[in-house]
Amino acid sequence: MGFDAVDVAVTAEGREDTGDTTGRTPELTDGLLDEASRVPGAASALGVVSGFTAIADKDGKLIGGGFRSQGGNYWGDDDPRYPLVDGRVPSGGGEVLIDSGTAERAG
Repeated sequence: MGFDAVDVAVTAEGREDTGDTTGRTPELTDGLLDEASRVPGAASALGVVSGFTAIADKDGKLIGGGFRSQGGNYWGDDDPRYPLVDGRVPSGGGEVLIDSGTAERAG
């Protein structure tokens, strides 16, 4: 599924990666998302934030592809990127949702 239903994507202006991007992340605000949803012909607007994500196994070792490991926000049933097959959506700040393969590797 993924982004098959996406007709237009609004992304931040590209920046050269100098290795020090602390504090220079573009903001995705409610106002910007609101503005995008009002574009004539837009059926909906979904805010997506993603980046490096580290998950450790029960012994504290990182699993995944090192710095290539990616994570992102989740919009629940309305999120076409990650159809939920089993379980439930996170209900608070101390919870995350991970795929079954990662859960198995994490133990």
